[in-house]
Amino acid sequence: MKTTSARSVVEARISLLRSRQEQLAQDFDRIKESMRTVHAQIHVLQSVLAEFPDDAIDESSEEGEGEGEPEKQGATDAVLDLLKNHPDGLLIREVVNTLKDTVETNAADPRRMLYNTILNLRKRRTIQAYDTPEGIRVAILNGQSD
Repeated sequence: MKTTSARSVVEARISLLRSRQEQLAQDFDRIKESMRTVHAQIHVLQSVLAEFPDDAIDESSEEGEGEGEPEKQGATDAVLDLLKNHPDGLLIREVVNTLKDTVETNAADPRRMLYNTILNLRKRRTIQAYDTPEGIRVAILNGQSD
């Protein structure tokens, strides 16, 4: 009798441990997937950082506003309008260099603000980024050019 009850206790414990093992395996799978997502986000940010010119932080906007200049656009509208005119996309640095003096901003560093705008548009899936031998190219996603 004692052997049977001891055996039942051990079998119940084994069953409990197997159940816990399955739960932990599922938790581990969820954590692995979360880690893949974080890794992908880190990769994108590192790619954007690699495109960031070394001197972008040191540059300041010392140019004064001239009289009679056309009205400036906000960064998001300016980036999207520029990319609409370039369906094959542009390198990130080309977008920034083209728009750095033409966007309306109070930012101390318009270049950095444009890089952040591009990153935010990509995160919102308004534009796509892809690697090329020349660098990271951005373009408006299909169906979003209107």
